[in-house]
This record gives sequence, structure tokens and C-alpha cells, in this order.
Amino acid sequence: MTTSATCPRCGRTYDTTPPATPRAELLMRSLDVAVFMATHDLQRLAWADVEGHARVAAAEVAAHGDDLEFGGKYCRSTFAALARGLAALSFPPGGVVFGGSHWCAQHPDASPRTEVRS
Repeated sequence: MTTSATCPRCGRTYDTTPPATPRAELLMRSLDVAVFMATHDLQRLAWADVEGHARVAAAEVAAHGDDLEFGGKYCRSTFAALARGLAALSFPPGGVVFGGSHWCAQHPDASPRTEVRS
């Protein structure tokens, strides 16, 4: 069953289909909290540093995403990197959607047309 919602802050419509497994549900609920906290941490940094965090997070998730899914040595650090990366992606207009969740925020240094460069 596919459902959708519209963000009251940015107006973006996104798919809210619930995760298919209990493990995926736990991941998404944990990410809701972790991304929220990471967003507040990144808001204190200069915009260039936020972009740097986004690049590092993307590299770590690409290298160790399987540990996040199946468990492994890098599970904890990959989860933290995923949360930081999603937090960085929440700043451009429209925010970011991942796994049925949506995050959007405003960075003090970002203009309304700011994009995260890779």
C-alpha cells in the first residue's frame, strides 16, 4: 500500500510507504532521531564543512553499506555516516526523502537555491 504526505515546512510531497520488515522499521525510526540530532550539529558548521561531511558520509556508506544492512564491523560508523549524510542533504530546498521519511531544515549559511556539491 502506497501512501503519501506533504511536508508542512517545504511543501514537498513524498511517499510514506512503511518499511517492509521490522529491521527496516527499526532502522528508519532510529534514523528519524539520528538525522534530527545531526542536523542541529551541522547547522553550527560553515557551509563548506557541511559539504565536506556530506562527501565523507557518502564514501563511508558506499564502502560499508552492507555492514549496515547485515551487521558487521562498520555498522555503527556507517549508521552515523548515513545520518550525517541525510542531515546534510536536508538543507537544500525540498530536503531529502529516504525510506519513507522526509527531512528538511535550513542552514544559516545556505541560500534558498543552495545545492550540496559532491
